[in-house]
Amino acid sequence: MSMHRPLLTQREAATACGVSRSTIRRRREAGDLPGCVQDEERGRLIPVDAIERGLAPQD
Repeated sequence: MSMHRPLLTQREAATACGVSRSTIRRRREAGDLPGCVQDEERGRLIPVDAIERGLAPQD
């Protein structure tokens, strides 16, 4: 049995985090959201755990 991490589209991630899609894209391009994959049908997919780590408030 393989374990799959939940993946969100950039739009879903932006909505869940209360930020713009541009913010998600910039953070992804900066390497703050590791593990992103390209899906032919859904576009860029971002692991939920990467979003939780990558968009955590900075201390």
